[in-house]
Order: sequence, then C-alpha cells, then structure tokens
Amino acid sequence: MILKISRILILGLAYLISVNANAQNSFVLSGIVKDANTGEALPGVSIFEESTKIGTTTNVNGFYSLKLKKGEHQLTFSFIGYEKSIKTVNIEKDFKLNIVLTPSEIQLENVDVSAEKPDENVTSTEMSNEKLDIQQIKKIPIVMGETDIFKTIQMLPGINSVAEGRAGFIVRGGGLDQNLILMDDMPLYYASHQRGLYSVFNAAAVSEMTVYKGGVPARYGGRSSSVLDVRMTDGNFENYGGEISLGLITSKFSIEAPLIKNKLSVFVAGRSTRWGFGYWSDRIDGNNTGIGKGGTGKGSAGKGGAAGGLTFFQPEERWYDYNAKIIWKMNDKNRLTFSGYYGKDFGITAAGLTNWGNQAGHLKWTHTFNNRFYSSTSLIASRYNTFGDGGQYQFFSGIGTYSFKQNFTYFSPNNAKWRFGLHSEYQDFNHGNLVDVTQDDGAKFMPPMQGLESALFSEYEKTFNKKFAVHLGIRLSMYNRLSPGQTTVFDEESNEEISSTEYSGYTDIMATYINPEPRASLTYLINKKNSIKASYNRNAQYLRLMTLGSDITWYDIWMPSTENVTPMVADQVAMGYFRNFFNNKIELSTEVYYKYQNGVSDFEDGLHNYLVDNLEAYVAQGIGRSYGFEISIEKPKGDFTGRISYNLGESLWEIDAINQGRPYHNMFDITHSLNSQFSYNPSKVKILKDFTFSLNFVYYTGRPVTLPESYYFIGNVAMPYWEARNQYRLPNYHRMDLGIKYEPESLSFKTKNNRKIQPSLDISLYNIYNRRNIFTIDMVNNGAGKEGANPATVFSAQGRSTFGFVPSFQFNLKF
Repeated sequence: MILKISRILILGLAYLISVNANAQNSFVLSGIVKDANTGEALPGVSIFEESTKIGTTTNVNGFYSLKLKKGEHQLTFSFIGYEKSIKTVNIEKDFKLNIVLTPSEIQLENVDVSAEKPDENVTSTEMSNEKLDIQQIKKIPIVMGETDIFKTIQMLPGINSVAEGRAGFIVRGGGLDQNLILMDDMPLYYASHQRGLYSVFNAAAVSEMTVYKGGVPARYGGRSSSVLDVRMTDGNFENYGGEISLGLITSKFSIEAPLIKNKLSVFVAGRSTRWGFGYWSDRIDGNNTGIGKGGTGKGSAGKGGAAGGLTFFQPEERWYDYNAKIIWKMNDKNRLTFSGYYGKDFGITAAGLTNWGNQAGHLKWTHTFNNRFYSSTSLIASRYNTFGDGGQYQFFSGIGTYSFKQNFTYFSPNNAKWRFGLHSEYQDFNHGNLVDVTQDDGAKFMPPMQGLESALFSEYEKTFNKKFAVHLGIRLSMYNRLSPGQTTVFDEESNEEISSTEYSGYTDIMATYINPEPRASLTYLINKKNSIKASYNRNAQYLRLMTLGSDITWYDIWMPSTENVTPMVADQVAMGYFRNFFNNKIELSTEVYYKYQNGVSDFEDGLHNYLVDNLEAYVAQGIGRSYGFEISIEKPKGDFTGRISYNLGESLWEIDAINQGRPYHNMFDITHSLNSQFSYNPSKVKILKDFTFSLNFVYYTGRPVTLPESYYFIGNVAMPYWEARNQYRLPNYHRMDLGIKYEPESLSFKTKNNRKIQPSLDISLYNIYNRRNIFTIDMVNNGAGKEGANPATVFSAQGRSTFGFVPSFQFNLKF
C-alpha cells in the first residue's frame, strides 16, 4: 500500500515538474487594441502569429491574450477598414503589448467594418443568436424619421412584432415579458414610446446589439425566451464629435468629447417629439385655427388627419429620452464607467392624461488583475412607472429593481475562456392603486410586493483540434419573496381567501424557489464552409407581465413569483446546419427548435380589472410548447447586401382553468413569417455613389384572438357567448418599405482645425402600397337590442389599424 502511494506521489511530482518546465518555455502576450483617432477599444481585431499559425481576436473591451513559446515572433494585427500593424517581439517572459490601428485612407464609407470573422457564422460556438452593429442597423429604412432597433430585430428569423405600432417583439412564440431587454446591462420593463410606435433605443446612442433566441450564455438570466443586449456608444478619448438629426416626428442630437484626453470621455444623446417638424406644424395650425393647449385632436403620428388642424399629435401627446455615458480611465488596470437613461411619454388614453417611462443607471468598475484575469463590478438601478389622470380617478403602478453584479473573466493557459460571477437583484412591485380625488379615503390599493433574485454562474468556452468547440454553462438561481406582506390560501372555486399569514418585518422570507439552469452549445466544424451546431438551455423566470384581453398596454402590471404563483421554467433544445458559400460572401443558417415551458401564466376568464384584493388568485398556470423551423440566407458584405428569412412555428398553452383545459394557441403564436431586407450602394457608378437604396418586405400570419361565437338576450341586454380561447386570427400582416439615403461627399467640408462636416438625408416610404393591417378587433354595438330580435345584428366586428402609407424624412449633420 505504501509502495503504491509512493509511486503515485512520484508520478504526480514528475507531472508537476514537466508542466512547470513547459510553462517556463511558454509565456503570455496580452494587451489592448485601440483606434488611433478616437482612442476607443476595437473588438474583433485579428491577431495572427506567422510561424506557429496561432491566432486570436480581441474581445468587446479590445483585450487579447495569446500563449506563445519563448523566442522571437512576428505578429500581424488586422481589422477591416484599418491599416495592418506588424510587430516583431522577443518573448522571454509574460509580455504586455498595446496596439493602435490607423483607419485606412481608402473610402471607408464603402468598407464593411465588422467585429466578427468572415466565417463567424460557421465557426462560432454560439447559435440561435444575431449580432448587428449600428452600420447594419442603419441600412433598415427609417420609419417616421427614426432608425429603430425593434424594427430591425423584427426582420430577423424567428422574431416578429406583436402588431403594427405595438410595443415589444415575439421570439419563437414567447411572450413580451419573456424577453430580457438590456441597455448597457440596465433592464428596461416597457421598451417603447408612443404606445409602441418607437423603441426606447436611440440609434445615435447605440454601437451594437446581440439577440439570443436560444443557447443563452449562463451570465444572462431571469427571462425564458430571449435576451436583447444593446450596447451604448462609448465616448471619444481623442477628439470631440457628434451628430444632429432633424425629422418629421422627432429630432435628436449626440455629442462625444474627451474631457481629459485619453483619460476621461463623455457621451450624451437626446431626442424629443417637441423638436420635430410635426410638433411645430401642429403649433402653427393650432394657433391659426384657435386650437391651443386645451384643444381637442385625434391625430397621432401619421394616423391621419385630426380635428382642429392637429395632424401629428394630440394636444398633450409627446415623448423624449436621454442617454449619457462617462468613462474614466483611472490607470492601465482600472476603468470606471457610468451609463444612464431617462425617458418619458405623455398621451391621452382611455384613462385620461397619462404618462409612463423608464429611468435607469449603471455604475461599473472594470479591473485587470493580470494579462489573464480581469473583473467587472456593477451597481444597477432601473424603474418603470405609470400614472393615469382621468379627472376624478387617478391610477398609479410601477416596478423598481436594484442590482449588484460581480463578473470575472479568465483566459486559461490552454486557450480556454472562463466566465464566472454572482448577481443579486432586489425587486419592488407597486401593483397599482386607484384614487378618487373627490374623497379623502376614496382609494383602492393593491398590496405591494418585494422579492430578491440571486444567481451564481459559470461559463467555459474552448475549441478542440480546430474541429470541435463547446460553450458550457451553469446558472444556479434563487428567488425569495420578501416581507412585509402576507401569504394567502385561496379557495380554488370562488378565489376567496380562506386563511392568511401576516409578515410585518423587513427580513422575513415568505417563499423561496431554487432552480439549476444548465446551458450548453456545441459546434462541429465539418470543414471551413460547413458546421453543425446544437444547444440546450434552461431558463427560470420569476416575474411576469400580466395583461387583460388581447392587447399589450402601458398599464399592464409586473407580478413576482409567490407561494401561489410559481416561477416559469423553460427548457429549449435547438439544432442547426450552417454553411458559407463563395468565400464567405453568402451565409446560410437553418435551425429547428423545441421549447417546453412549465408555469406559463394567464388570467382566468371573468377578470375585468386589476384592482382586486386577491389578484394572484385569478392567475392560472399550466404548460406551454413551442416548436419550429427557421432558415436564413444572407449576403452581409459588399455594395449589395441583404437577407431573406422564413420561420414556421407553433406555440400552444395548456392550462386547466382556461379553455376547459384544452390546448390553445397563445396570443403570440405566429405560424408563418417571411422577412426580407435588401440594401444597395452603387459605389462604382459616379453619379449614384453617394446614394444607398434599401427595401423591406414583411409577411406573417395574423395573431390569435378571442371573439364571441354568438349573442343571447337577458332582458334587453345582449350577452356574448364565448366558445374557446384564441380560436380566431387577425388578418395576415404584410407591408413593403423603401428607403433612400443620400450622403453627398461633394457637400462635405472641413473646418479650420481639419474637422470633417458631413451632411446626409434619409427618406423613407413606409408601407408603400398602403396596406391597412389590422392590429385588434372591436365588437361594436349597433344599437340597443330588443327581445325577440336577432342577437347577431346587435354587434358587429370592426378591425382597427394604425396607419397605412407614411412618407418621412430625416436630415443629418455629422461632425
């Protein structure tokens, strides 16, 4: 026994000695690659060692790390749109080498700058995701003078809009609340302006975005369908710059400047409807017709003419938002970043004069321990509030979250990449109250709720033998419902309270849920042009957006998990085949997916408003299934770019208390969707080289809706008879858009300090064949019924559409 132990110890010691010897012959070269003009870090730069053929790319912070043997090495740093940098280094120890790349003198407007390798579609370990930079986003035709993030992602396979002019987006049959929407890691809970016509993302403040439809990395959590990760623009560390845009509905600005060169930068952007031509047109027309602030009008952003001469807005209708980002490079190893967002909407709704909006802030400290290991520490706050003033009655509701995140990234000696960390988020739910301002005690309150969502996570990413790559992850999440409050037992039939337990302290835990969430993505590279990928992920969702009826509104409320409402846990598997053609000029992606959700939630039939004492008793839960097929063909580079994508899918829910327990299509089920987007810049035609032409075409199956089968009379009152949930559909949706961008080089000029001023003009023709797409159906009462009359004549179905053909423009001045 002792002899065996001795042998093991000797072999182990010999192994450690050999590893140490190898380690002494290999060292780590690392550093950061920056833009020579702006000082900004460059992600996606290729670093290649000539003799060993070893290479890597920089991450989102411009950081790279490469393991090399002792001796002399020649390294090439290259990035599309920049001059190559070739460096010769003698490696005798761990070495740090920072690089600056100079933009190419070639006409950069005709060069596609991408943070991805040309074959990233095939070789990446991630699947079911889409990455776009701001240049790709701006190729989508503008709508109402805005380049819109939501309109862009709705052109991607497997992603659809809810309805025209409506908030949010649908991913593989999942609900709006199942999408985690982040702006510089700040969560946003209602990500639209003007009741869904615009998103909260100002294109002038966005640098890039990533959408995860599946294979979600373990560092993300809290939603069951997708993640939209939008990154704000960093400020310029070398020179000031900016852009001013004047449009029909909105106008906006952005400015970036180094407060201290290469040390402290600031970026600020804003937009408002009060700066647009439409608002001033309304002011002029309103004054000419005697309509002032108290006038009446029914116009709203292209919905047609309005009473009193108000073409674009109702008298009180407006919105604005602001973005800010400050970066302080404390030293080579420490960086402090603050990101902020503030947005507000005002409008006339059924609740009267209404306002709603998001406010969010993120303070982030990034620290580099050494050339392999760095961390980021974040404090994040986000709030969403609504207020409706109906005169006698006022309605309030909101949600606030306050988060701490600690993330670590480690590049191991064997060229594997590790991420790990912990997240904790305190959630404060104000479910709403209705106040009668004419009475001292005329208020109806819903009890507030609090919760704490925490998670530990770890990710591992590595490529083996240049053929097989893995991205593995595990997330352990926990949700605690916190006091003060009460736990309640309800009667299953009447939903009345049977018993309750009061928790008056601030440290009591009223309910706890723990869920392990494994994640895995695998890539097998058949050859340089072909790969097969597979992914599995489990996501736990502890809060959900509850809505009444078939439409998403600003006053829908967020609810946490309670002792009566359990979390939703989704398991999704996906497989795909990926192939590039003609030297990576054409990319083909195909995927099939299956998603099983346990704990989907809907309100029981018969609930008409939120202001009940036992709201959670009306929440019914069951299972959901979504499955489908996606295919996409894309030409991402060159004068002519474009993409055609198609999705076939189905999404079914099965809840015992709804639809008599029979499966039904949820309100986000889209059977067929076809999206195409094309852009052409004739750069080789002299008289047209300053123009870019773009075209979109969108088609998808109408959403499911619930309509009455017939009517019957009780006395003189016609009552609807409902047969089944969501067994009808809205008419199919389709439209075509055209866009023209004119950026004349001949009209650009330089200032005395050699700063280039570039004007441009965007023209958009939205819905060029004036299709009136229906987004909801109203049952209109044609008059009081009489007993003995035909009930079918009392009500008629009338569809509502948002707008038809809409021309718009935007004038831009970039400096």
